Amino acid sequence: MHHINTVSTQNDLQILQGKQKDLEIDLQQQQKHLIEALLAKDKLAKELVALKDGSMAAEALKQVSHPVLPCHRSLSTEDIELHAELEAVGMKKSCIAA
Repeated sequence: MHHINTVSTQNDLQILQGKQKDLEIDLQQQQKHLIEALLAKDKLAKELVALKDGSMAAEALKQVSHPVLPCHRSLSTEDIELHAELEAVGMKKSCIAA
């Protein structure tokens, strides 16, 4: 009878050790996933700050830029697009020569 109890206890111990190993592997995977998620969050936070800084710079540029004055002639679509591009880069031009 003592031998049966010992074998049963050893089997129980092996089962519990296997479950412990599985739980340790699961914990390591969860930690790895958490670290990856935190790094991704940090990267996104930095990108958001950069975007906010960029939009603040664009807003400041708009505040100090003077509006483009219309020409005394009608503008072609190409002229209007060029005006928009110049405004986008902060350049001011009162009229584009034909």
